[in-house]
Amino acid sequence: MEMILGIIQARMGSTRLPGKTLKKVAGIPLVELVSSRVSRASMLDKIVIASTSLEEDRQINPDFVYDGDPNDVLGRFHECAKHFGADIIVRITADDPMKDPDLIDWICNCMLQRPGLEFCSNTLTPTFPWGLDIEAIRFKTLKWLHENVQDDVYREHVTYYILEHPDEFKTYNIEYPEDLHDWKWSIDTQADLDYFNKLFRESGFDPVTVGYEEVIRYVKTHRQRAKVHTASAIS
Repeated sequence: MEMILGIIQARMGSTRLPGKTLKKVAGIPLVELVSSRVSRASMLDKIVIASTSLEEDRQINPDFVYDGDPNDVLGRFHECAKHFGADIIVRITADDPMKDPDLIDWICNCMLQRPGLEFCSNTLTPTFPWGLDIEAIRFKTLKWLHENVQDDVYREHVTYYILEHPDEFKTYNIEYPEDLHDWKWSIDTQADLDYFNKLFRESGFDPVTVGYEEVIRYVKTHRQRAKVHTASAIS
């Protein structure tokens, strides 16, 4: 039985929204909200936050964090996955409050059902709202990246080399029935944070349990606007 590890990458040092990892969305610290949503996925055997050894990042949750090199995210992922003996790693970014457990399970099942598959995601051909990104990678492929890819851009973005060179790997992509990738469901600025707080306040959705498709229907129905390119769409 293959061990599937969910790794949430999180740090406090955002330049556009300092400390955003602990900013509250619907009264819940962002990293806690993401962790709570991700923990509802049935396919993950374990979830860990891969942060850094910097003092400021010890605020996140010292009992739940695997410390790593603050300047090498790929190395941090590799060492974390190796430490926990993962066969498959699901990469989760901590600034996306709508991370969805059903999408995680969907992608994990694709990995298990396709022998030899190295990478499965909804990012090779992005159609889901930006912020619903989920990527699963086999440890042997992550190890290869760690040992062979040294460019700083690839080290920072973990799977970016695969996205740039998909023909070098056995990959699979899942897609939404329509292209909603210009909907921004990620928190980078105060405006993004305000967007989600207003969304949850006005909709009455439970931020931990609401599914992404329900939110898509809500935005389309209540805002008479199918595309949310910036966080200012709900104002």
